[in-house]
Order: sequence, then structure tokens, then C-alpha cells
Amino acid sequence: MSETEIQKFYKGCNVFITGGTGFLGQILIDKLFRSTEINTLYLLIREKKGKNALARIDELFDDEIFDTLKKERPKFKHQIQIISGDCALAGLGVSIKDRQTLISNVNIIFNGAATVNFDENLKTAYASNVNSSKEVIEMAKQMTNLKSLIHVSTVFSNCPLSVIDEKFYDFPQSHEDIGQLLEKLSFQEADEITPRILGKWPNTYTFTKAMTESMLKEIGGGLPLGIFRPAIVISTYREPIPGWVKNPYGPTGIMVSTMSGVLRVMSVDIDCKADLVPVDTCVAGLLACAWDTGCKNVER
Repeated sequence: MSETEIQKFYKGCNVFITGGTGFLGQILIDKLFRSTEINTLYLLIREKKGKNALARIDELFDDEIFDTLKKERPKFKHQIQIISGDCALAGLGVSIKDRQTLISNVNIIFNGAATVNFDENLKTAYASNVNSSKEVIEMAKQMTNLKSLIHVSTVFSNCPLSVIDEKFYDFPQSHEDIGQLLEKLSFQEADEITPRILGKWPNTYTFTKAMTESMLKEIGGGLPLGIFRPAIVISTYREPIPGWVKNPYGPTGIMVSTMSGVLRVMSVDIDCKADLVPVDTCVAGLLACAWDTGCKNVER
């Protein structure tokens, strides 16, 4: 079978992923190795619960979702380079050596790291969602071989609008002003004033995601930058195995509870539609988005 244009785009490329240990990130890793011929995959991994980056990566690939990949590409781990760091820290918390490695080699970036807790403290949400993306942009500006940079946002980032187009939207507040304010506040003080800061946004997740998009428009000029806005991501449709989900939360939890007979009655709004997308379908779109962004950048 001949290669598709998307496969040709990824062939021989070095890819950098933030958020690779998350639900979407795991399927992204699997899809990259099973469907494309990338050269090296750089994974940003932070220490968590006393486990260092190497321990966490071993735990990550123990998941059954990678069983198919292990059979098809048994040596795929040889193409992975762990970058120890933390998106919430300055410079992503990476060493000078690792930073230079990324700057010199990376061709494609998927920036998927974020806190997805809807009601996260605003200080934490700002550091994880806004500041981390700013650090990625600052590093990307030094990459001479960068073909495409995709920031994973959410279709609900601009939820106050009734119609959302495929474009950047201006944010009503300055990300710098909000950042400076939060630096002066304790976590408790931030919680107390959050309702006044959020305005039309329902939670800190969508608020910081919208702020991040606007910031990227402001500081990302000259970069092959794209925004990917998935809806509510649910279990796999068929790849690499049907029905896989990392945790039984959200819509998946509701379906499992209903099918098992635990949940029998639920209050819903029949006029509202749930925008759901299987994670493998979502990742396929994400890969295509990076290709499309890279091609448009070449045309420009």
C-alpha cells in the first residue's frame, strides 16, 4: 500500500509531546508508531507520587492499550527519549542539555499537557494551562527545523459564544495581568475571587483554555502554529482495541453505570446535545491537523 500524504509528512520526523501520559496522549503515541515512520519521540515526563520519569514511563507502557503496538513494533521503545521536566515550571523544568536536544532536533510538537480538572484552583490552572503553553512557544521559537506545532485546546474554550468558528478569538483580559494578580494571591484568596474573574466562563478549565488560545495568537507569530479543539473525548471506537478508556469518568462512567444497572434515573436537559468523539477518531484528526498546519506554513 502506498503512503498517504500525511504519512509522508511524518516520515523521519522527530516529535515532541507534552501530556503524553494522559488519555489522549497514550493513543497519540500508539497511533504515531503504528501508522507513521517517525524517527524519535521525545516525551516530557514529570515526577509524580514519588515516581521518577523512568518509572512512570515503564508504568505507562504496561497498559493493555500498548499490547498491539508491542506486537507490531516490538522495538518501538528504542525510538523514545524521555525528557524529565514539569510543564508548570519555568523552561518546562528541563535541563540545559535536554533543552538543546529539543531545539536542535524537533520537527513537530503536540502540546497536550494541561490540568483537566474543571474546578482547579485558578493559580494551578493558570500555571498548567497558560504558563506551560507560553514556555512551549518560547522554546519553539528557537527550533530551526520546526514544521508544525499543535496546541490541544477544547471546543468549549469559547463556550460563551453561540457559534464558534475555526479562528482565534480575542480574550477580554490580559494573560499577563491575570498572571501578575495570581502571583500576589494565596490559593485561598484566588478561590475567593475566582467567580468574579471568570465572567461568562463556567469554570477555570475553559477560562484558562480560552486565555491560552488568545495568548498563542499574540506571541506565536511566525510559528507554524495550529489549535486543535476536540469535543468530549470518550473511549476508543476501534483502534488499537475497541472500547478502551483510561478511567470511568464523564460520559463513559454514566454509560457503564447505566449498563450495569447501578444508575437507573438521571436528570437531563433533553434540548442539549452531548458533543462526543472517540479518542482514536480524535487522534486521527490531531495528526491530520499537524499535517495541514505544516503544509499551509510551507505555502506561506
